[in-house]
Amino acid sequence: MNSWNQKAAATPQSSTIAMDREEEEADLNPWRTEKPTIFRVPEIIREADPGAYEPNLISLGPYHRGVPRLQAMEKIKPQYLHSFLRRTNPPKSKDDCRNYIKKEELRVRSAYSEVFKMDSDKFVDMMLHDGCFVVEFLLRLYDRKDAPTKRPGVIIDDDDVNDSIGNREYDPILASSWTEYFVRLDMLLLENQLPLFLIRDLLGFVDPARAANSLKPLALQFFGGDFLPGRTKKLPEKLEAPVRKSRHILHLLHACIHPPTESRPPTKSPTRKLDLSGEKSYFGGGEKGGPRRRGSFLPSFKRNSCFDCCEQDQIEDAIFTPLTPSTIPCARELKDAGIEIKRKKQTDSFLDVTFRNGRLEIPRIRAYNVSNAILRNLIAFEQLYPDRGTHVTDFTFLIDCLIDTAADVAILREADILVSTMGSNKSVARLFNRLCLKVVVEPKNGHLWRVFEDIPKHCEKRANKWRATLNHIYFGNPWTGISVVAAIFLFILTMLQTVLAILSYVNPP
Repeated sequence: MNSWNQKAAATPQSSTIAMDREEEEADLNPWRTEKPTIFRVPEIIREADPGAYEPNLISLGPYHRGVPRLQAMEKIKPQYLHSFLRRTNPPKSKDDCRNYIKKEELRVRSAYSEVFKMDSDKFVDMMLHDGCFVVEFLLRLYDRKDAPTKRPGVIIDDDDVNDSIGNREYDPILASSWTEYFVRLDMLLLENQLPLFLIRDLLGFVDPARAANSLKPLALQFFGGDFLPGRTKKLPEKLEAPVRKSRHILHLLHACIHPPTESRPPTKSPTRKLDLSGEKSYFGGGEKGGPRRRGSFLPSFKRNSCFDCCEQDQIEDAIFTPLTPSTIPCARELKDAGIEIKRKKQTDSFLDVTFRNGRLEIPRIRAYNVSNAILRNLIAFEQLYPDRGTHVTDFTFLIDCLIDTAADVAILREADILVSTMGSNKSVARLFNRLCLKVVVEPKNGHLWRVFEDIPKHCEKRANKWRATLNHIYFGNPWTGISVVAAIFLFILTMLQTVLAILSYVNPP
């Protein structure tokens, strides 16, 4: 009997000690065939926004199986399985697909970070319905663009397409744009992933000759640019290698937004921080999720009064400990320091941020209703599977640094960098201020290391400090600026009057 079935068949009369010993031995047994890539989000990360990691309509895989509010979609999965079997070439039966998954069961289980006490038959049946649903859904999205009818929710079989007549099957998912959108969103959640090799192999039952290449157009049709935080011009070319290397659909999306080629940062001691307090105020002040100061370069904002008597290098060593991330001032302070914030147009990746000659260039990014869920799941994936890099976390942390308040959002929107459908600028600021709570950030070890290194150097120059102080204190609002100009004008007039009086005294008419 399969070891998973043996655990499930244990009788209630078994002694507690024997059961504990059996489970302990099973956990210690090296049954995994490969490193897990599908994780349950840790509670310390999840608590910032639990809903961002939970499916809205459909459960895929074991993590959310049996949740009552997701049971409606379980009735649609058999319909999709039946449609998938009709596509197979040569024809496959339900038992054929089940036998394939049975052979790969250990590899499928190894893809998940947790051990599930689910017997083999139930696990295989779950993967059969979920895997065939994903493949059939991707195929239906791809077929819809070339279907003879554009009526939503109507799917036509391949044979029906050929004779343009046939039985039309109603699809409750594609019939509603809302339902389709949130099913696609659920398929991108980290806890709702299926191993990509399973999807690729099931797709091979439909088109054995082109199984590996068929996944690329299906993925392109699935993503469609709707779920990317920014534009990516060369998405088709970028999918060649990622399809082969990715482990699940979220991993594939992550690979599509890989940053541009950049030289690696110089070797240094790691710059890390795990924000356990919930208050991202690296130099004091600020409330949870609210405005805060991060290493302001303005002389009027002292970092810490207890360091007043120390040497400057001692102060820096005391503040920037190995567990403190490097930060940059917000957009308003950068503008006060004379840094020009511009939108970068000629780029293939929204992660391509550069700083040269006092100009910070950022590609256009979008903040909309599902940005929170997409970014949070990509960040959680990077935190738990760092082999693929942390470029999304680094980029999000950069935007978090630039945005402290609604005024910073207004600056980015004015520069045509940020496009938002979230309503107020305050809502956008709240979104980015909370995305990096309870995560480890290493900005100087990623593709943005030069930005995090050069901007503080620029701001620390004496002339830029003076300019920032002048702008902040005397030109913070129009009325203050007008009064300063009026005072300077009166001072000049007074000086001219004094000079004329002296000249008239020295050289009387």
